Amino acid sequence: MASDQIFFEGEQAHQVEMVPGVRRRTLGHGSQMLLAEFVLAAGSEVPTHSHPHDQVGYVLRGSMQLTVGEETQLC
Repeated sequence: MASDQIFFEGEQAHQVEMVPGVRRRTLGHGSQMLLAEFVLAAGSEVPTHSHPHDQVGYVLRGSMQLTVGEETQLC
């Protein structure tokens, strides 16, 4: 995440396809946080992974199954 830009519209943020069907726009970042918009195609999967800091998210449309540790929930 090389940009030092502070203010911008979400559409200006560079979009990347992380894995097939999963797109991310990084909207802001710091040493302990990342703010990103994710768009997931129906049926897509994000591989199991971890983060060095806390994560917060919400589902704007649709639903997704999310697993944290041993707990899985439909969001």
